[in-house]
Amino acid sequence: MRDNYYSFMKGVAIIAVLFIHTSFMSSGESGILARQLFTFAVSMFFFLSGYFTKLEENIDFKGIIRIMIPYSLWSIMWFAFTSITGSQPVTLWKIINTIFFGGAFFPLYFLIVLVELKLLSPFIIKNIKRLTNGNSYQLHKDYMLLITPITLGILYAIQYYTKQQPTIYAQIFPTWFIMYYIGCLYRFDAIKVDSQKALLAIIASIYIMNVEATFINKVLNIPFWAASQIKISSFLYSISLCILFMNLHRHVKRGIIVRLGEYSFGIFLLHIPVKMLIEKIILYAIPIQNPCWQILVVVLTLIVCWMVIDVANRFLPERFNRYLGLK
Repeated sequence: MRDNYYSFMKGVAIIAVLFIHTSFMSSGESGILARQLFTFAVSMFFFLSGYFTKLEENIDFKGIIRIMIPYSLWSIMWFAFTSITGSQPVTLWKIINTIFFGGAFFPLYFLIVLVELKLLSPFIIKNIKRLTNGNSYQLHKDYMLLITPITLGILYAIQYYTKQQPTIYAQIFPTWFIMYYIGCLYRFDAIKVDSQKALLAIIASIYIMNVEATFINKVLNIPFWAASQIKISSFLYSISLCILFMNLHRHVKRGIIVRLGEYSFGIFLLHIPVKMLIEKIILYAIPIQNPCWQILVVVLTLIVCWMVIDVANRFLPERFNRYLGLK
């Protein structure tokens, strides 16, 4: 029997993705602070990807191919579109960025990072087995946990001194490694945190996130960094929230959020162009952005994406939908 709970988690995560990508959440003090609550979105997807990694010390080539086909097709389509329309002229950097960093179309960075993490999975699994072999998990000997903190330290330094967003930051595996890795650890039952502690950690991290975001926005005057998912406090929040969700695992019916989770991969690929179109239409009718405006954009985007994916799955060949990431 299918366990709908993990699809429920994906559904929650894809809703959060839409909230952080609507324009109201990206600007202004209130928008930036409200955005903090949704910064777990992509982290939860990486956590679940790690949790469902095959517990084998070999590379999952079949899984990588399933990711690379839609990655390649969407990259080609968007590369051609932006080149023909002239919105992004063809340059050597554009070609490199498209191939290696998902640069043709922003959401594609998730796919290329996931491929990188899958390539590293045999080393991850071997390391976890070594640290849990016949004993409880040896946290103090797990140096892999330092990969993301070190990466964040470098990113903090770059943004602090340059006041600019690095060209490459979210598009590389070290940035997200800790979420994938903790998902793997959870699969091995290597870590256990009770729900009460996880909840307290969530409350504390929300406070810290808002303090950090306010400091970065008001004192350092770097709003794009303040709104980012890639902050120390945001990862603490995401880890705590994922742990709480896993602890609360239970049977859930196949309702709306579960169905959104089942379609989450396709929604992730479709939501940016759909959202942009809907925002233009709504802004024409309702020129003032506010939380209600934001919710309307998110709901309509989800509905349109759901309809597109549902129609595609009903009337187009299964292989075609799988290649486009809609299956």
